[in-house]
Amino acid sequence: MKPISPEDIDKSSIIPSFVIEIINNLINKEYHKGSAVVMQEDIVNGIINKSLNIIPRDKIFANKWLEIEEIYEKAG
Repeated sequence: MKPISPEDIDKSSIIPSFVIEIINNLINKEYHKGSAVVMQEDIVNGIINKSLNIIPRDKIFANKWLEIEEIYEKAG
């Protein structure tokens, strides 16, 4: 078996589906004239609110749940 490379990692399996759902909802809300700007703070607040304040801010960053660029780039 060969060592894993960064390209081999499926980040979509690392990020919980409810986080993707929150981001998708924010993109839909902010979409205007072919693009959407979603603020990191809005994503963090969405995660905290969805978890009913069970998931602390530091856990979101420690788990790298905001490293979503690659997933959305692959999606188009």
